[in-house]
Amino acid sequence: MRQREEDFERRLRQREQELAATFDANLTETKASAEDAASRREMELQRQLEARVREVDARWKQEVDKREESMRMKLLQREQQLQSQAELRLNEVRAQNEEELRRRQAEAELQLSSQAHDADARLLHETQQKELAFHARLKQREMELAAKAAAREAELQNQWSNEMRAREEKAQRQAEVRVQSVEAMLTKDTQQKENVPGEVAAARPTMADEAGICS
Repeated sequence: MRQREEDFERRLRQREQELAATFDANLTETKASAEDAASRREMELQRQLEARVREVDARWKQEVDKREESMRMKLLQREQQLQSQAELRLNEVRAQNEEELRRRQAEAELQLSSQAHDADARLLHETQQKELAFHARLKQREMELAAKAAAREAELQNQWSNEMRAREEKAQRQAEVRVQSVEAMLTKDTQQKENVPGEVAAARPTMADEAGICS
């Protein structure tokens, strides 16, 4: 009986060690999988952010080039218009004083310079405003991505903790069931051994009675 108990305890400890090793292996694998998923997600977010930055930068450069070309065409058109007006006026006032002609040409050049300066100032202001808005949107996007990454990390951590807790509870329940099963077996064996002497004692009078009948 003691040998059986020792064998059973040895098998039980061996089984518990196997379960512990399996649990540790599964824990390591789950942790590595979670870390790998988080790393891939971070890399994906970084690639998306870089692609978005390149896309916005290209679109912004295209818009600036378009506006610059449009402004250049308008200035050229305006210059051509002023030149045509100046030439027309020159033909009309050819007979007038040369000083009057130089004065009018200076006024036209001053007007053109002022308009060009105003246009440059407006373009610079618009460019600065667009740059500020772009940086603000970029900062907001970075904060959103960081918040999403942190939330995902917390979610994975909670999921991993819940899985670990569930596995620990399951292993504990299984161990309790095995212990109860062993206790039931031991109780049954003990009862059987206790019943054996009683059965033998009950059988002896019967044998004596049979002997008396035979005599």
